[in-house]
Amino acid sequence: MRVFTITIASALLCAGAAAAQSGTSAATAASSTPWRSIPTLPSDIDQGRKLLANLEDPNAKSAQKLCPGYTAINLRNCPGGLSARLLLAGANCDLYGTDIDQLSLRVLFGPKSRLNIRILPAEIPEGQESWYDTKEDYLRRTVNGIHFNPADSELDFQLNSSPFEFSVVRKSTGDVLFSTKGSKLVFENQFLEFRTELPEKYNLYGLGEVMHSIRLGNNYNRTIYSADVNDPLDENLYGSHPFYYEHRYATLKDGSKKGYAHGVYLRNLHGQDILLREKSLTWRTIGGMVDLTFYSGPTPADVIADYVKTVGLPAMQQYWTFGFHQCRWGYSNVSDLKGVIETYKSFNIPLETIWTDIDYMDQYRDWTNDPVTYDLEAFSAFLDKLHADGQHFVPIVDAAIYNPDGSLYIGAVWPGFTVFPDWSAPGTQDWWTDSFQKWYNEVEYDGIWLDMNEVSSFCVGSFTPGADVRAVNYPPYAIDHVHDGHDLAVHAVSPNATHSDGSLEYDMHSLWGHLETKATYESLLKVFPGKRPFIISRSSAPGTGAWAGHWGGDNASKWLYMALSIPQALSFSMFGIPMFGVDTCGFNGNTSMELCARWMQLSAFFPFYRNHNVLSAISQEAYRWAAVADASRTAMAIRYTLLPYMYTLFHHAHTTGATVMRALSWEFPNDESLVEVDRQFMLGPAIMVTPVLDQGANYTYATFPGGKNEKWYDWYTYEARSGSNGSLANLTAPLGHIPVFVRGGNILALQHPAYTTAESRKNPWDVLVALDSEGDAYGDLYLDDGESLVQEKTVFITLEATNSLLNVSRKGQWISKETLSSVIILGVSKKPDQITFGKEKLDKWNWEEKSQVLKMTGLELVTKGGAWSNGWELSWK
Repeated sequence: MRVFTITIASALLCAGAAAAQSGTSAATAASSTPWRSIPTLPSDIDQGRKLLANLEDPNAKSAQKLCPGYTAINLRNCPGGLSARLLLAGANCDLYGTDIDQLSLRVLFGPKSRLNIRILPAEIPEGQESWYDTKEDYLRRTVNGIHFNPADSELDFQLNSSPFEFSVVRKSTGDVLFSTKGSKLVFENQFLEFRTELPEKYNLYGLGEVMHSIRLGNNYNRTIYSADVNDPLDENLYGSHPFYYEHRYATLKDGSKKGYAHGVYLRNLHGQDILLREKSLTWRTIGGMVDLTFYSGPTPADVIADYVKTVGLPAMQQYWTFGFHQCRWGYSNVSDLKGVIETYKSFNIPLETIWTDIDYMDQYRDWTNDPVTYDLEAFSAFLDKLHADGQHFVPIVDAAIYNPDGSLYIGAVWPGFTVFPDWSAPGTQDWWTDSFQKWYNEVEYDGIWLDMNEVSSFCVGSFTPGADVRAVNYPPYAIDHVHDGHDLAVHAVSPNATHSDGSLEYDMHSLWGHLETKATYESLLKVFPGKRPFIISRSSAPGTGAWAGHWGGDNASKWLYMALSIPQALSFSMFGIPMFGVDTCGFNGNTSMELCARWMQLSAFFPFYRNHNVLSAISQEAYRWAAVADASRTAMAIRYTLLPYMYTLFHHAHTTGATVMRALSWEFPNDESLVEVDRQFMLGPAIMVTPVLDQGANYTYATFPGGKNEKWYDWYTYEARSGSNGSLANLTAPLGHIPVFVRGGNILALQHPAYTTAESRKNPWDVLVALDSEGDAYGDLYLDDGESLVQEKTVFITLEATNSLLNVSRKGQWISKETLSSVIILGVSKKPDQITFGKEKLDKWNWEEKSQVLKMTGLELVTKGGAWSNGWELSWK
């Protein structure tokens, strides 16, 4: 095996890790844990070169002005598409690399909604494959060799031969979705550039990971290159997702609006800058090929689902993972963990999972326990009690490559000098699995937290010299990388580090965390046979959601960061990683009572719900302030009541690519007033959350989309209000209250909340029917054992209400024995004469004229075998 660990707490060791800013030594960053010896590292260990990013350089040369572009020849139809040869249309410019004289163009039509365009060197010398392409094992291709008839496609490909230009057109409307007309293709061995025209005032979303509002501006630069940083605004962060969708609106003859969305994915994870300008988008990368896939939509939901299907449907999570998680950097011993768990219980604030940061490790080494503060005997006894109480434990794990001369690549992280796993080496997976298994034999964890896997190192370069190849350490085109000086090696493995398959880190950097996550997933399948692995990873790439969730990294305890957590979450819904959350109450800096109360309530509606903060900050567990404790209990009661709904949403995400957290514009794609709305959101199709995001406010503004025929019901009072497109309503929201609304036309199967998810699953059911303006509603429910990777028995429940009749049907073998407690129907305008459940007349019911709420209770007797053991009907006439 070409990779081994030595002292491997390797680069990745902590959410707190990023507290060590660029230029800070590991010794300084770790100095606040005095019972451990601290490695001494050079003070300038993390100082890179000061480079001028091309986008910052007023004298930067323009590839569009100096390079010749290409001419297309030998255009041929081929199965499923067409092909051509592209020839350089003039003298080489060799501006930011070496021009490729001849290129191969291949256009393939997929299912009717997809079109793939690949442009790569006509001949790739042996050993240079990774310069241009990424292995299928590392990053899924969007076309799979199945030939589709271009005539059946919703998209049309149009080509101009000289100069070479192409366009992608929506057939149904003639709308040009992507066009390189008037610009040149530049293809060099270390630089690609192509440009598309865009309509004025376009609505563009995606291109992550970054902290930004959901809609991107039209005078804005995006850089994509995975980085270990502290969540700066408008800079490249931990993950790389070169995917966007654009939302356009057409005016129909009757004056109404019709929305059309399409998506674009560049399968290329080399460092890149994307330039958004008034009427154009320019893509620049420092390697790879042009591998573009277009998705026709026509709605944002269609685009996102189609994209997610091509990169990898998200993993189905275990039921317990949707409970509340508590962590911090600074739980210094087992007694600290015990105290936190006991205090949560004494305050009756539900706690599902306790996490540990690097505090538990021996000298900050992975898969070790500090012999004094986390000795195995005491820790094992603690975990036995935790599991007996139906709770869980998740620890942090950080991870390590070869120099061009074949020596070990040595970096520095929390334990001192380290080496890094090479995921391309044949023996790495077995070693990784063996390490997880051996540690589990001593410490029975339930999931794994992968941190600093961008991959991060506290030094610049290895501590042995290496030769440069392709000028990879300092490429001719300098992307606008987040770290000071834009050096690609700062807080990272140097680009010239060589993997066992011969590929360079330059070509693999933004895949490292993605591949570590895959390896960890495969390992946990062995550690927990037959169970779904639970993994939260900081770094991500297209398809990471198939194995893991993601948290938003090292944010700050500031109101702005709480507000930006919503567009951040919506972006990862877009990227196919729905298991997303942030460090609730903030990671860096001290939170406040008010901020933490608001944030604990907001995060209760995120799929992944965790409170976590840095070593140097004050404690911020939910019980630290009475107001935060009250606010948390209120929001958690709603969350745990909605757990069956959230679990069902994840089933749909896992099987169809549907989103869980949703922007309002995804649910109402024809409403142009919603293009920038990211201070409220939908949880699935039924729940709208409108949090308070401003300090000192006791109210918030909200839009209620859908027009006058759309009904929205207050979660707490059941009061109905109509939609009002484009206008804002002022909602009273004192501290401790988060406005939540149920959208008319939906049915929710709810379960009484409890302290843990296991206890909640044993509680009775309620059904909430929110009728629309026509008196109809629909809902569904998916149930299984909550943990198995392959389910032997499942059940899918369909609930439909129409004409004063609620019909419940089931399909599957899974039996839930918990009874039905009540049915509540909202929007019943007339008092019924009688109510029947099946053939049995009900006596325990009440109708309120003012609120138009009909409530039936005492249904346990008529559902003794379980609320969903059989289909049933409820009629109110």
